[in-house]
Amino acid sequence: MIASNGRRVAVTGLGFITPIGNDRETVWSNLVEGASGVGPITYFDTTAYSTSVSYQMGGLLATAAYELHKHVNRGGDDLAPGSVGIANEHAMKVGVQYQLP
Repeated sequence: MIASNGRRVAVTGLGFITPIGNDRETVWSNLVEGASGVGPITYFDTTAYSTSVSYQMGGLLATAAYELHKHVNRGGDDLAPGSVGIANEHAMKVGVQYQLP
């Protein structure tokens, strides 16, 4: 049995950052087709490692969302601006408007 503290949660949407897509339609289509997100590692030299393949978020960097929010990249992590951008895209789809600091 799961204990409850009386709080309720409403899930109002889904967002994806995956090697097989960054939106619901693309992710679902690729899942149904059995697409693999595995590919060559391109972020660093892999010669010192026993593998040269992994899951990477390469498609994220090519999105308009990333371009609009790349100023958020304060720590050098490419995932941050893409994540903010995708969250912003989903907020706009449901009519929520906000200003990033």
